[in-house]
Amino acid sequence: MKTQILKSCIKKHTLVLICCTAISILSSCEKEKKDPKIETTSISGIAASEYYVTAKIVEKGDYKISDHGFVFYVGSESMGAYYSDRKVSLGSIIENDTFSTVLNIGSISYYSTGYRCYARSYITNEKGTLYGNIISAELLRLQLNSVEPNKGKAGDTVSLNGSNFSKDVQANRVYFGNNYAQVISGTSKMLKVIVPFGLSSYYGNIFTVNVQCNSEAVSLQDAFRLLASPTGFSPTYGSWNTSITISGSGMYDASVYFDDVYVARNTSSSDYFTVYVPHNFLKKKFKLFLSSEGVKTEIPGGYFTLDDLVVYPPSSYKFSRGTSAYFSGSGFNPEQMYTKLLLGATVINASNCYDSYAYFNIPNYMELGTYVGKLTNSIDTVTLNNPITIIAK
Repeated sequence: MKTQILKSCIKKHTLVLICCTAISILSSCEKEKKDPKIETTSISGIAASEYYVTAKIVEKGDYKISDHGFVFYVGSESMGAYYSDRKVSLGSIIENDTFSTVLNIGSISYYSTGYRCYARSYITNEKGTLYGNIISAELLRLQLNSVEPNKGKAGDTVSLNGSNFSKDVQANRVYFGNNYAQVISGTSKMLKVIVPFGLSSYYGNIFTVNVQCNSEAVSLQDAFRLLASPTGFSPTYGSWNTSITISGSGMYDASVYFDDVYVARNTSSSDYFTVYVPHNFLKKKFKLFLSSEGVKTEIPGGYFTLDDLVVYPPSSYKFSRGTSAYFSGSGFNPEQMYTKLLLGATVINASNCYDSYAYFNIPNYMELGTYVGKLTNSIDTVTLNNPITIIAK
């Protein structure tokens, strides 16, 4: 019996010893697991609000990684993270012994010019988060130095010269005054943009150019002069008394031409103004042009056509010498010297006229008789349906 009890005790002691040994081995293995080690290696400005940062993995460690990346802030070394850290996560998979990204401090609405951009790398595993060393870079400032050329029309392409523009073209927002200008290409020192349509300034055609890049913004006062940029005119037909409205932008102080004939200078508004066909302008069909800064631009819309002369039948075709003959219709020239009644070889200028009527004084010297009657506005000539008879008083 004693022998059996002794054997049982030996077995139990052996089992306890084995368990203790296993625990000791496991504990020893746990202690041998390595923690990760990382180093934040470089940071450099690539554009206003954009910084390229890199890190090196010295040791990945033995624990499962759930995330890695960078945290950053804008501030000063003495004050630490004046703003709470922003984080750029690169995920749980680390394929190489280095990693990098672009930090965008545009989410920070304001920061002093004396601050710097601080960044440090990190790795998060099942034990927690380990950070690398902190490094910093001087803040880059957006600059706009010139616009070339500094004058042009809506739709033209111009270059904005400066520094620290974003290489991501769409990250640069350009405005002429309050109007957005499309950026079509660019580098860190130059942006090519299209002068926008619809630029509006009641008086004057000089605009401030603004560039925004992330949280940075810069303006260049009176940087661009808009040349006359007409978009059209209406109506496209009418009489000498018809008001022709010309629309567009940059048109203040521009000169209006009908074909090659100077008509008027715009002193009312940059966006739109009205003109009339001068009474002495005697062309049936013509194009409209604007001229500013020595540049002449056709106004889109094709031709303006003067209405045909129309004469209604008079109440009587008989007129006494020394009396007034009245005719109505449309397309009359409102200038008396250009609206005429032709009786045979006799030419009678209107004594009173508008675009819809005309009065003519029959001369006392007019010989009695019947005449072929014609009316003209100095462009069109209309033959009356019946002859005119001149009778004595």
